[in-house]
Amino acid sequence: MKRGGILSLLTEELVKNAVDLVTPIITQLINRTSGKKGVYIVVTDPNKPYKKKTAFEKAILWKDSVGDGEEFQVFAAGKAQVVWRTGKQSILTETGISLLPEDKDCVWSGSAVTTFDSKTLIVAVSGLREYQDGYVARLILATIELMIAQTIQTLKDNGEGIVQIKR
Repeated sequence: MKRGGILSLLTEELVKNAVDLVTPIITQLINRTSGKKGVYIVVTDPNKPYKKKTAFEKAILWKDSVGDGEEFQVFAAGKAQVVWRTGKQSILTETGISLLPEDKDCVWSGSAVTTFDSKTLIVAVSGLREYQDGYVARLILATIELMIAQTIQTLKDNGEGIVQIKR
């Protein structure tokens, strides 16, 4: 396996391929949701954890839109930034109870979070309804995990060793 552990497998290309794989589903959701034209997606780099003096933009591994979602870039980045800073997946519950520690935080949910080697990977989505944004974020995250697992299996099949995943 490549030096750097499991996170060395997480690349911009892998994320793009994961998004490409689920784009038909995302496109169907966009087309079936009245007035929606696209979504914006932000994926953070788990190797760049929150530090007060670190600009959030440096923590972004990959970002792009599906459909005409550019107008939602600020919202997707805002969702990811709050999760990056707080470690909390849902920022505003469906009952309207705010968990926000700072006034300027994005108040909408629509993210998914997992941990690899004690480091947090965040996917945030904006452009659909909140619950749909969350679904799309979880779908992308699950696909990223699938692609990493497939890469690990390929490495094993090629005799490149067995990787232990810490969760």
